[in-house]
Amino acid sequence: MLLCPYMKDFFAKVQQRLVVLYRRVSGALWFKLLRLAFIAVLLGAVVYGILNLNLFYIQNLNISSFDDSSLTNVTEEEIDDYLVVYLGRRLFWVRPTDVENDLQYQFPFIESAYVTKQIPDTLTIRIVERDPVLIFHPVDASKLFKTNNSETLDGYIIDSDGLVLDTCEENNDLCDELPLCTILETAGTYSIADTIYFAELESIVLMNHSLLDQKEKVTEYVVPENDVVVVLFEDETRAVFSLRKSIEEQIELFEYTKENLSLEGKTYKELDFRYDKPVLRV
Repeated sequence: MLLCPYMKDFFAKVQQRLVVLYRRVSGALWFKLLRLAFIAVLLGAVVYGILNLNLFYIQNLNISSFDDSSLTNVTEEEIDDYLVVYLGRRLFWVRPTDVENDLQYQFPFIESAYVTKQIPDTLTIRIVERDPVLIFHPVDASKLFKTNNSETLDGYIIDSDGLVLDTCEENNDLCDELPLCTILETAGTYSIADTIYFAELESIVLMNHSLLDQKEKVTEYVVPENDVVVVLFEDETRAVFSLRKSIEEQIELFEYTKENLSLEGKTYKELDFRYDKPVLRV
């Protein structure tokens, strides 16, 4: 028991000397360099092991819509076939932005793609598709209101921005589901991913959206002159709208007028909304 105080003093002195020694050594340049070298060797060994072990090769592609709904105009199989070149590559060597840009360039129907890497061997691809809204159909004046099915083959499927997504010649099934948008101009040729601009596009897209909400079945939009759009319906009636007036108000007036005429048992061929009051033509 008498040795305990002496032992405590002894260990305290040893501890103090070790602390002093560590401070001297740790402050020396050679010790700092040695410590850095050890850390570098350790990190190098870890990286070497990761890169040379048979791990982290891409083996799976997880493809789906961004909102988990089904893809409609581009299929998972098409995307999978295109991305097969990435299988077998090191996961860490693949840049997600490269994959995203490749997909947007190859598939015009893809508005954006979001690619993430999931350890150990998977690329996850989420797709946002463009919505086709119209068939752009340029004609000369003699063919206005005379479109038939054979003439739709030179139509271009476009989205709300006027981007050419496909042609009716290549995708006739989709063209059967979309309304024509016939524009008076010299017929030209466009390529996939070209952007077609015409002044009435935004208004026609808005008009189409509003009429679809009203369950109207539109077969064609015709632009015979500036600021005028003629809408042809499946029942062979048509309506004339002015782009100098509110589209929403004209659509509401169209629905109201159509309903009243139906209740009165009246038929018509055309309703014209360019004037202060709707003009009915039979």
